[in-house]
Amino acid sequence: MDKGQILMDYRLAKNHKRQIPILADLNKCDTQTTVEILEEGGYKRMFNTNGVDISVKKTEIEQKYSSGESIATLAMAYHISKKQIKVLLGVEETEEKGTMSEQEMIKKLGELTSEVEKLKANKKSLEERNAQVEKENDDLRKQIEQLESFNAELDATVKEQTEMLNGGKLYEDYQEVCIKNSKLNATVDVLVEKISMLKAVGCHG
Repeated sequence: MDKGQILMDYRLAKNHKRQIPILADLNKCDTQTTVEILEEGGYKRMFNTNGVDISVKKTEIEQKYSSGESIATLAMAYHISKKQIKVLLGVEETEEKGTMSEQEMIKKLGELTSEVEKLKANKKSLEERNAQVEKENDDLRKQIEQLESFNAELDATVKEQTEMLNGGKLYEDYQEVCIKNSKLNATVDVLVEKISMLKAVGCHG
């Protein structure tokens, strides 16, 4: 087998760790020679718990990392330590546990920006609604003021009419009529008395 065939067989193997001695036997060479061929082809023998060399999946892992998946998520998905994932991706070891990667920060920032835009839209909607309610309240206040003004005018009119009935001109006119009737009755009584006297004098004559 030439080097190209060795690399292809290694790449297609389900368990890369077990495949190395098999390839050595097929090529009638020692394991170290096979390892050197693999390393020249870019395979770093970074085996996970299932014997899979994740360096074979480097391009796939790089794409997922660029899409925003975290080191921890990738380590869990490929059954390997975060340290090995970092080495494969060339990520600095200064990234501590719990610290977001640049991709995660960009993704989180995008989510926060989206939330801020939603909050702005909600705020604008509330401001418009408050303006409408305030306008309705102003109209209601004007109507109340008009009603209060009308009630004040009505109270003044009722008061005026009551004063006229109880102590105003109508009452004075009534009293004057009563006085005139009293005087007229007195005059009638005097006349009746005089007529009676004249009748009495006539009878004696």
